[in-house]
Amino acid sequence: MVSTMFRVPAWLAWLAGLIFAWLGAPAAAEQMALRYFGQSDGLANQAVTAITQDGAGYLWVGTENGLFRFDGARFRRYGKRDGLPAAFITALATDAAGRVWVGTDAGVCAWRGDGCGAVKGPDGAPMVLWAGQRFARNGGDGMLVVDQRDLVEVRPADGGKWHSRYYFSEAQRLAHPELRRIASIAAGADGALWMGCATEVCHYRAGGFTRYGPQQGVPAAKWGAVFAASGGQIWLRSQDHMLSLAPGAGRAVAHAPPGVAQATVRQLFPMAQDGDGTLVSNNDYGLLRGVAGAWREYGASEGLKADGGISAIYVDRDGELWLGLAGRGLAHWQGYRSVANWTTAQGLPSDDIWSFHRARDGALYIGTGRGMALRRPGEVRFAKTAGGYEGADHQIGSIATDRAGNVWSGTFSGALVRQDRLTGRSVHIAKLPLILRVFIDAAGRIWIATNRGLYVIRDPEHSTAPRPVEGLRQLLREQKDDIGVTAVCQTGDGALWFLAHRGLLRLAGERWSAPALPSKIDMLSCDAGNLWLADDRESVVWYGAADDSADALALQRLPLAGTPMAGRSVMSMHVDRRHWLWIGSDDGVAVWNGKAWRMLDQQSGLIWNDSNQYAIFEDTDGSMWIGTSSGASHILHPQDLFAPKELALRIESVDYDGNPLGVSKAQMIAWSGGALEIRLAVLSFRNHEALRYRYRLKGLESAWTVTDSTALRYPALAPGSYVLQVSAENTMLQAAAGPIELPVAIMPPWWRSGWLYSGCVVLALTLAWLLYRWRLRGILRRSAAMEQLVRERTVELEASREEHRMRSLKDGLTKAWNRVAIMEMIGQQIVTTTRSGGTFMVVLLDLDHFKRVNDTHGHLAGDAVLREFVRRLSERLRGSDTVGRYGGEEFILLLPGLYAGGGEQRIRELHREICADPVVDEGVAIDITCSFGVVAGPLPGCTPESLIKLADMALYRAKENGRNRIEYAERAS
Repeated sequence: MVSTMFRVPAWLAWLAGLIFAWLGAPAAAEQMALRYFGQSDGLANQAVTAITQDGAGYLWVGTENGLFRFDGARFRRYGKRDGLPAAFITALATDAAGRVWVGTDAGVCAWRGDGCGAVKGPDGAPMVLWAGQRFARNGGDGMLVVDQRDLVEVRPADGGKWHSRYYFSEAQRLAHPELRRIASIAAGADGALWMGCATEVCHYRAGGFTRYGPQQGVPAAKWGAVFAASGGQIWLRSQDHMLSLAPGAGRAVAHAPPGVAQATVRQLFPMAQDGDGTLVSNNDYGLLRGVAGAWREYGASEGLKADGGISAIYVDRDGELWLGLAGRGLAHWQGYRSVANWTTAQGLPSDDIWSFHRARDGALYIGTGRGMALRRPGEVRFAKTAGGYEGADHQIGSIATDRAGNVWSGTFSGALVRQDRLTGRSVHIAKLPLILRVFIDAAGRIWIATNRGLYVIRDPEHSTAPRPVEGLRQLLREQKDDIGVTAVCQTGDGALWFLAHRGLLRLAGERWSAPALPSKIDMLSCDAGNLWLADDRESVVWYGAADDSADALALQRLPLAGTPMAGRSVMSMHVDRRHWLWIGSDDGVAVWNGKAWRMLDQQSGLIWNDSNQYAIFEDTDGSMWIGTSSGASHILHPQDLFAPKELALRIESVDYDGNPLGVSKAQMIAWSGGALEIRLAVLSFRNHEALRYRYRLKGLESAWTVTDSTALRYPALAPGSYVLQVSAENTMLQAAAGPIELPVAIMPPWWRSGWLYSGCVVLALTLAWLLYRWRLRGILRRSAAMEQLVRERTVELEASREEHRMRSLKDGLTKAWNRVAIMEMIGQQIVTTTRSGGTFMVVLLDLDHFKRVNDTHGHLAGDAVLREFVRRLSERLRGSDTVGRYGGEEFILLLPGLYAGGGEQRIRELHREICADPVVDEGVAIDITCSFGVVAGPLPGCTPESLIKLADMALYRAKENGRNRIEYAERAS
């Protein structure tokens, strides 16, 4: 080795070798949640060669036939007409300014605006980039490019052009001929350059040059990939080798991950590092990840379809992992680093997952539809336990560990099984109804919840026989004997809570009770001091303090309508140590932290959307396990779920009548009658399918429209000023962006211009004036006639209105005032005499034995008598007196100015005169008599009703005393 650098201590090199040699052993891996993109998604060529992300957030995908830009919803293809030197893309990179550099075997270009500008070599000729790692940043805005085998530095020049020069001088290249045979390039954080040069690895910094060859642990090979990892570590790849160099180390460490030194010929050896510092690369079978001191291999059994090989690997700015597949397009590992999935491919006996349990020794048990699986600490794969009996694999619905360390499990077939902690042998303890939960409380008691009652083993160390708990039916006031118990939990005060037949039971000490609830419940969960209850039918969760003595719990209401859980069924529920609420549903998992919701589904990395009942488990490290009908999902970092998520919303393009417009400033365009078309983009790829856009075009519409489409279209807009307003929301991430605005002014055509309209207005006004003068005289004549007609009609209407009013106040038979009118008149008289003084008298009259008249002479004769009676009264009344019909044969007289004592003579005369002669009807003489009840007013605090009541009492007394007489209310008092 020829070097101008310092020598690394031997002990450090030995330690580095030991660590990285440890990384040589392969291990099985979890299931990958992959979303594939191909021709049906717009990625027309599926032979991916390179991937990068620009400063705005677009993902760029190079293929063997075109460059594609991906915004999360669609791929847009770019080719030679967009400035690409060739359709076959060999390399992609992004510089410090966020600009994309494109390498082909016919030239290099840098993306600006909506096209790719050519970047020439030092001699003015196109640079040729072969497949591989051919770009590297060189600090600031510079870029290093491997032009065939020479290293070229490119920097911006005046006028938007580029300046290129050979990075190494002619003297350096003569002194080191290997610098003319550079195959790959990487720039370290310290500014040092690492290169695959000839059959060695070269290091250059500040004029110092070092070569690494066989004596430094670097075999002679074509080193097609050099990767500078965080911390200064350097990784090297060739066809048959994978090496690493620790910072400052003088010797490389060889690694032997599976599928590297094989017969398959590879030209591309992509490497990347994720947010956890994990190295990601490819092998002959798929993907490699260096995790926890071992290499994990991902291939077909983990869900990766990469028989043609992985040609590109990229970690985007959100930490998402993208894979370029040779011949199979682009793959996005959804939920990368945040969700790990486990299926039968990882050793589970079934993908139908029902329960989880972490034993004291750290072993993880999973209950499946075909028995129980176990994974011990340090193991990657699961192994089926010997938990079956009678030659059958049972559905394990619940698992728990007792104080002695024995593992208990319950099955849906009703088997209660104990696995001995010492021998590992499983013993069938009892046959019970369908077991839904096995729960061991703080006192060591084992509670078994079944669909037909609750059982308990109070002292499992001395007796394992489960005993039924009696009295549940009486507590719940149910008629049937079989009370299903579906959930059990214990709060910090030691109280046990049971969900039984959609009701709640509480055991505090030895006292059972059934607290009142606001509704029926389907799910139950506890934390240290609170209860959480779900009513799936009403879509509501109740929560509050777990009072161990109250008859009714003080609960708060958390409605699920209007949340991501709206329209979903609650399948399971759990409250974790953070006091977050987890709800498993038939379409994903919802999490509520007390302020906001977060939804997880397959787009988030879950293995499946359909959660199984009661299949949410909190592990000892705070991570969460979700059981589904297609495997188990492990939420690795729940604490990151509510980290702020930013959505980069942008208006990607605006076209009017097929012509592209700018998007950065207000647009003023000439009207053509074409359509205004807008394309939107949100450059964040997590749960991208959950994006919803809310938009409106002010000036055309006031209401907002919600869509999941990124394309908006307004056909045939009229000339005018408009403002496009757009906002975006990701319903799964509960993140939003905007609104953003783009003003658009559409200028009218000449025949709709202002000056033409002005001329038309002047002409129209002139014609209108002439027409006005011509028609004015006729209008005036017709107006005068119309006014006369209106006056006449008004008089008729007023007369008609008065006639209708009087009809509404008069009795239809006798033409006397009706009851409503006469009562109103009495009320007015009370007000008048009370305010200004004076007196009045009210007389209640009744025709004696009027029923005999009807029975003897008929109702028509009775009507004639009533009419004649009123006529006689009216003829003898003063102008100020009033007569009204009170009802039937009863009438009321209002006599203003009369007073008690002084008015008696007048009343006697009226009584004598109106009944002096018989009534003659059709030649028949009908004798009539009448009785009077009289009251004088006003009286203190009197009302029309109170006066009538006094008069009625006097009238009653007149009838009792023989009829045909007058009685006074004052005398009665």
